[in-house]
This record gives sequence, C-alpha cells and structure tokens, in this order.
Amino acid sequence: MENLKELLAKITGQIEPMESEPANQEGAGVPSKEELIKWIRSNLNFEDEKLHAWVEENGWDIHEVEDMVYELASDHVKQCMKEKKNGKE
Repeated sequence: MENLKELLAKITGQIEPMESEPANQEGAGVPSKEELIKWIRSNLNFEDEKLHAWVEENGWDIHEVEDMVYELASDHVKQCMKEKKNGKE
C-alpha cells in the first residue's frame, strides 16, 4: 500500500475541484477543497508539521482539514478501484 504522501501526490494530479463548490468564506473553519488541492500541489511530499503550520496561519481547524485530506485520499482510491474494475488501468 502506498504511503499517504504518495497517494496525495497522485490525488492532486487527478482530482479537480467541482466548479459548483463555493469559495471559502473568510473566517471559515476550513479551506475550500480547491484551496486545499492547490496547496497540496504546491507542497508535494509535505511533512505533517507543514500542513499544521499552513492551517494555523489561516486560523482553520486542523482536525477538519485533516478530515478533508483523508476524504481526498478515499476519493482517489475509489476512483482507482472504479477504473480498475472498468479495465482502464
């Protein structure tokens, strides 16, 4: 099984944020999905401390942001499984 950093690198290269997602409101507890993906793309192979620093700088809730990271990872795995089932791998 791939480690989380490798998985996130693949995710950010393959998942595009949905256009219908609203932009993040100032003071919200988390970044928008688009902001998170953009940050990960700019910080491939980041350490946990770097994510925590970025989240803290913006006043977001680290637990909620980590949940978003795990959701992105899960979405990627589901997509890979779907593609494998459909013979696209």
